[in-house]
Amino acid sequence: MSKERCIYNYANKCDCSEDDRCGCTYPNNMPHDFTCNQPIANNTKTTQVPRFRKSGSKTARSHIEHILLFVSLFITTIVLTACFRRSEPDLCQIYNGLLPAASSVGIDTTITFFPDEKFTETDIYVGEKNGTFNSKGTYKRRGNKLILTAESGEQNFYLLEKGKIRRLDINGQPIVGNLADFYILKCQKTF
Repeated sequence: MSKERCIYNYANKCDCSEDDRCGCTYPNNMPHDFTCNQPIANNTKTTQVPRFRKSGSKTARSHIEHILLFVSLFITTIVLTACFRRSEPDLCQIYNGLLPAASSVGIDTTITFFPDEKFTETDIYVGEKNGTFNSKGTYKRRGNKLILTAESGEQNFYLLEKGKIRRLDINGQPIVGNLADFYILKCQKTF
């Protein structure tokens, strides 16, 4: 049994240079297509070698590099997303506190959040007859900000902090002044 030898047809050779952009996987001046038609042993058989073609504008190495880049970006995105989510405080189920009021000692406020983005709120004006008010509605979380929309359409804003929520003004901005630290409801029960 003799070794098979290939005869290359250099008429179809690649004319790219070392800094080529044709995407071929062959070194400079190698053919893109070739076949072996050299007879084996006693000239009775002809063996054909598979045809190699240009793989578009990217080589196999380039494909692997792109896949590795995609995988590394994907993993980085997952890790960063997990880190950012961890930096945001968890929402408790029930918050309670005494908010300042102009007409009474304060407003004993309890807000209960539900996983389906609904809430209930009970406001008791301390020391006032018929001073209990109940409302319910939906809430949205935007980062650390909670937007509560009652069924009446009234909106209240809270800033979510670790173990508490801070009431914001009607524009969703922090309340300033001497009473600013009294607009806090503390976590009473977690989910």
